[in-house]
Amino acid sequence: MKQAKRYLKSSSIRKIALLLTLLLLIIYPLHLVLNGSLSSPYFERIIPQNIIKPHQPDNINQKLLSNNESNKNLIIFPKLFDYKKQEDVFKANKMVLNDNQEIITYHGNSSAINYELNHLPKHSHEIKIFNGTYKKSESSTSCSDNQQLIDLQISDNFIFNDNFEIMINKLIEQLEKDEAFTDIDKFFQNKLHQMLKENTYRKHFYKFAGTSVWLEKYGVHLMVSRVLFSRKGIKWNPQISLLYAQIYDENWNEINDIELILPMVEPDGELNYEPIKFPKFLPIPYYFNSDYTKRRWYGPEDTRIMLIENEFKEKEPIIIFNSDHRNINGTTSINGDTSIQISFEMNRSMFIGWPFRKQLGKVNTDGIQDSKYDHIKYNKVAELKIENTKRQVVEKNWTPFIIPSERTTKGDTNIYLVYKWDNLEILKCDLINIKDGISNCKFTYKDSNKKAKKVGPVRGGTEMFPLASLDSSYKDKDVWIGFLRAHISHCGCGRSMYRPNFYIFIKEQNEFKVRYLSSSISFNIPVSGWRKHEVQCAARDPNVLIPNGISIWEDQSGNEDILSLTLSVADENNSIIHIYGLKKIVEDLLAHPPNENEVHDNSKLMKCVLDSSIEFCKAYGDVQTKLGITEEIMLKNEKTNKKD
Repeated sequence: MKQAKRYLKSSSIRKIALLLTLLLLIIYPLHLVLNGSLSSPYFERIIPQNIIKPHQPDNINQKLLSNNESNKNLIIFPKLFDYKKQEDVFKANKMVLNDNQEIITYHGNSSAINYELNHLPKHSHEIKIFNGTYKKSESSTSCSDNQQLIDLQISDNFIFNDNFEIMINKLIEQLEKDEAFTDIDKFFQNKLHQMLKENTYRKHFYKFAGTSVWLEKYGVHLMVSRVLFSRKGIKWNPQISLLYAQIYDENWNEINDIELILPMVEPDGELNYEPIKFPKFLPIPYYFNSDYTKRRWYGPEDTRIMLIENEFKEKEPIIIFNSDHRNINGTTSINGDTSIQISFEMNRSMFIGWPFRKQLGKVNTDGIQDSKYDHIKYNKVAELKIENTKRQVVEKNWTPFIIPSERTTKGDTNIYLVYKWDNLEILKCDLINIKDGISNCKFTYKDSNKKAKKVGPVRGGTEMFPLASLDSSYKDKDVWIGFLRAHISHCGCGRSMYRPNFYIFIKEQNEFKVRYLSSSISFNIPVSGWRKHEVQCAARDPNVLIPNGISIWEDQSGNEDILSLTLSVADENNSIIHIYGLKKIVEDLLAHPPNENEVHDNSKLMKCVLDSSIEFCKAYGDVQTKLGITEEIMLKNEKTNKKD
């Protein structure tokens, strides 16, 4: 009997111990998830042999790194990186480690979605969307016959809290030490230290247009933003733009002083792994002349970042942007055999860039070779030039996309860009055969029923996201989604209004079509005034909410898909909003393909969307007027108060 009691007691203790163990296994990972992605079991400390001093804890390979508990600078190796090669990387890059650095490797899954993102508060947001398919027999079909209302489930808008002091100190450091930046120091007139001391930098620097990709082998987001500098503190009169790259964890917390061991392709094509420290300004080559800034806006603008599959069968980020570009226009005179005078022209051209690749010098942006830049390594860029076509004075607002079904053993060999949306025109540009710094582009599709005209009010926006990248069952179907921006002038709120427009884009039988396109979308995001934040709909100013990029769109087994969209308000901030269950909405819209009595009409679709967006703009202006915060009402009130 006593033995039985002892057995029961022992059994009870074992059960309690087992329950406590199970409880710990549940609570601890939950704690990790709720406290940031780098405080998760997806990151593991590493000790390269003969490099780190042997004072680390004995259980180093089992201990999980908690970013909340460690103030050390992080060095992250990619997932599945060969341990034997890690020491070679350190030796090749002459890396000297100190006690304040932590070397870790990522071994989580490829998803950017975590518990917190799944459990954010959601609310319904109704949008109006138009079908581009019309009945042949009803040429006078009204827009209302082809519209429907759909409910998006969205999160609140989250504005990134940027640390401008860190950013400007990084700029000072790169201006002093990075050869790719030392020559642009004149733009800042040696006033950066003074701006920091006097806390006046927010008047001269503007950071916006942030767009990001998820680096699945590192478990982090790479975000690239435009940083605009204005000497006079006027954001519509800048002198130079730079691209600022930052790293965020899966909860969108920025990680400072982090180094990623990245696969960098040298100018000769050799692949080497090397540590790249973030945050940093990207060494993008572009033409500039700090002594001549009148009506010149040097540096990259309207940057979009996206992932492609490269020749190594890896996902690699590329950027699409426009930038001032100097080109040889011909020779004007030759002085015997001793000298030649060259004539240049300035263009704002479209470029593609590779943040993980390098080039020597910048002859492809400056028009001529300058020996003082020949030894400097920049990020590789190439002009996107339309074949057999004279360069336009300004090219911008091209919408990039990849066709996954066309991938070869060399990965994505071409990139496609929508050149015009109203009278649809599509360019196909080389990604592999880059000659003399130029990617050759050809028109692969033009709406044969329409005459070419200037770019319309619907343009630019985010990159396109292929449905095949979300769901493999669509691998043989060419379907994309994205967000355009409608630029509508004098529509009822100030000089112009910019708002996002959601669309579904398809390719059928070698024809590209905008199958669905929405009216303007507010996402319930407050939009501050352009010059004065408190003043809405000013007569000379735009009212601006612009979609920048699709950071992720992921499907989940057992949970709805999530799309994360970055946006900017008034060219002054970066924010992000999450959309839930968009895949089902897209599938439902596409579930009813056109029949033989229906025809696609892009012009009608664009007109319906434009008319609806104008109504949106007018209604928005009316609401601001009733609230008494438009420029017109505020000026009237000011005059009345003066009389009183």
